[in-house]
Amino acid sequence: MTRSFVRWWSAVALCFLSAMAASAATLSISTTSPLQSATVGASYTTKLTASGGKSPYRWSVTAGSLPAGLSLSSAGTISGTPSSAGTSVITVQVTDSSKPTSQAQRAFTLVVSTTTAISSVTPATAALLTGATQQFAATVTGSANTTVNWSASAGTISSSGLYTAPSAVPTGGTVTITATAAADATKRSTATVTITSPSPAPSVSVSPRGVGILVNQSVSVTATTTDPAGVIWSAAGPGCSGSGCGTFSAASSASGVAVTYTPPANSPGTYVVSASSASSNAVKASSTVGVTDLTAVATYHNDASRSGANTHEYALSPTTVSASTFGKRFSCAVDGAIYAQPLWVANVTLPNNGIHNVVVVATQHNSVYAFDADSNSSPCQPLWQASLVDSAHGVPNGQIETAVPSCGTGTLVGSGYCDIDPEVGITGTPVIDTTTHTLYVVAKSVNSSHTAFYQRLHALDLTT
Repeated sequence: MTRSFVRWWSAVALCFLSAMAASAATLSISTTSPLQSATVGASYTTKLTASGGKSPYRWSVTAGSLPAGLSLSSAGTISGTPSSAGTSVITVQVTDSSKPTSQAQRAFTLVVSTTTAISSVTPATAALLTGATQQFAATVTGSANTTVNWSASAGTISSSGLYTAPSAVPTGGTVTITATAAADATKRSTATVTITSPSPAPSVSVSPRGVGILVNQSVSVTATTTDPAGVIWSAAGPGCSGSGCGTFSAASSASGVAVTYTPPANSPGTYVVSASSASSNAVKASSTVGVTDLTAVATYHNDASRSGANTHEYALSPTTVSASTFGKRFSCAVDGAIYAQPLWVANVTLPNNGIHNVVVVATQHNSVYAFDADSNSSPCQPLWQASLVDSAHGVPNGQIETAVPSCGTGTLVGSGYCDIDPEVGITGTPVIDTTTHTLYVVAKSVNSSHTAFYQRLHALDLTT
């Protein structure tokens, strides 16, 4: 092979490679027509691609127009949400970054369809009381008309989806909410609402409704309520607030469970104990607790001047004394008529029987009784009882004495007028020495032959 032939072949090969390189660098659009179809009301995105030339590329529409709602970015992305159906034909040009630049064009067809759809109703389920409201929502896609028509099988619903439950529970207890696309009545979605009646307001009552206690004593109070959550206790009083008005053994309690209320120490006054429904604080009931620092009613008409006044009374007032709050606490049987005023002493310690507030009663049958003043069982039981016509109280051994008959056959006193009926024994109110707990009382009696009368002054130990 000659040298001239080699030079010729090299030139031919060089020209061939140059032509191939020029051909490979030619700019062209790779994406083919038609473009991916779109749906009215639905988000749309597609990316145009090119090859050859020098990147980056710049894209533009040179003929026709994209469907309303769509646009072409310079980077070659068609995006947006089409708002109307139809077929669009556009010419797109791509320009590269070479010097000088190169361009390529291609025509594309883009179809926008009208497939209407409606989303699920939110919330899909709800539970409402009668007369209550709930906002519902649904979205229509695939149509320029995004209106939703609302309906309910019971109750009412507005055009915006605000539902109002009926005033009574419907048959079956459930309601169907339906959202229908105005653009296509076959496209609908539903939600289910369960309707219930509101529970009746809870009731609360407190017992006792009113009570009197001494300073530094406590009292048991009980709330009865229809609230399954029970009650919450609170107290109010003169010049106090919160726990300063007293404390409870438990801050809350179930229906029928007693709690202990303790007023502030050494603070006489009127306190209001309240039990509020745990579910509805506005529903409450109260008890009035009068806390007194009175130590005793130890003589007739309360004091030596016979005023009859109790200046330490906090439980009883015109507002607290009524048929529903004031009445008999308990009753106790005694052996005769009571003409003497019953007396009362606080905090008496009885041997082997604890501390009691004691009420003392004297009868015309010449008996003296001591009862617990605050509570008693049924039948009532005295703390102690004494007959003043026995040998332990001054009657001679072997002698029988009784109260003096005062009415009817055998009357020995009173000229038979029966002012005191049927006998006279202890008529005057006793006196109690609260320092020594000694009770002084005069008893009248007669012997069995009705020949001798006796008036004896007795001193009884209040504790025994």
